[in-house]
Amino acid sequence: MISLVEAIALGFIPAFAMLVCTLVGLGTEVPHNMAGALQHFAAGILICSIGIELLPAMKEASGFSEVFASGVGFFSGVALMIAVGVLCPEPEEDQDEDAETKRAEYIDPPKSRPIPRKNSISGRKSSLLSKAYKQGGNESGELQFPFSNISEETPLVDNTTPKKPFPRALLVTVCVDSILDGLLIGIATAAGPSTATMLSLSLCVEMSFLGLTLATAMAGATSKYSVPASFLGPVFIIIGACIGSLISSALSSSPTALIGMLSFGVSALLFMVAEELLLQAHANGEHIWWVDVQLYVGFFGSILLAKLVAE
Repeated sequence: MISLVEAIALGFIPAFAMLVCTLVGLGTEVPHNMAGALQHFAAGILICSIGIELLPAMKEASGFSEVFASGVGFFSGVALMIAVGVLCPEPEEDQDEDAETKRAEYIDPPKSRPIPRKNSISGRKSSLLSKAYKQGGNESGELQFPFSNISEETPLVDNTTPKKPFPRALLVTVCVDSILDGLLIGIATAAGPSTATMLSLSLCVEMSFLGLTLATAMAGATSKYSVPASFLGPVFIIIGACIGSLISSALSSSPTALIGMLSFGVSALLFMVAEELLLQAHANGEHIWWVDVQLYVGFFGSILLAKLVAE
């Protein structure tokens, strides 16, 4: 029971940091270049975490059962991430079609739209307009202009900004990463309080920037659930820490199961780095040197943090 309480306390540190950064990111408009820099920085931290915390277990796997469990866990993570992308696609094409439909309606309105009886240019009738009513009016006395079928309520220009699709695939990968990080914290409590504390502080930095990245992706999205979604990652961290603490004794006596779980985490995090963070950072095709270099700053900074915590 003591290890469970300790796991919850250590899991609360990165969970709270992630929640604060996500909520702050939702209320702050992050410039595109800054968002790309944060995504590169988070990707560097994740790559370093994969190499330091997860890959050693896969490398040290020996025997058929451990190697088989490593392969099953690794490709299970890949399959899950691909399935999420297939089952939860981002509806970008639908939005483009809606935008084209709106533009077509403004250019060529439906014939069933009633012709306005008032001029929407001004409330006052000048002498020129009065003359036009006399010379160019129809039988009902209405002025016929090329755009007379545009009513007062119809804007001449569509000023509505198309909203971004809600990043469901990214949110699922963040939740998977969160529960795996929580599992690592819970498992580390069996190795000792110093190891678990170092891992918790390292994940605190990682999850903070990951929360900002998620907030940047959710900003301006069509979904109304951005704020509730901000709590999913922190909650999964604590849940993962509890589960990891409860099954740490079983995993310590079953290295095959431990290797399979860690291999799953490796592929899930690699997918997140390669298919989510870096792709979104370069969605517009631009490469800015100080944005790209944040990948390596995050990687090396994670190594320095691990050394400082270990001392």
